[in-house]
Amino acid sequence: MGNSDRRSHSLLHLDNLPFNLHRYLVGQPRFGRYFPFIQGELPGPFPRPSCMVK
Repeated sequence: MGNSDRRSHSLLHLDNLPFNLHRYLVGQPRFGRYFPFIQGELPGPFPRPSCMVK
């Protein structure tokens, strides 16, 4: 029950913009044959920003 230091994590950063715009506007779901049928998203052309990988 503590508070972690979040000064190094930025949610609003320009490096996130291309990745997130692609996901929101043209991202497609990855369908499976078994329940729960939707298994995340298909990988897009933009790599995940380094500030989100930590």
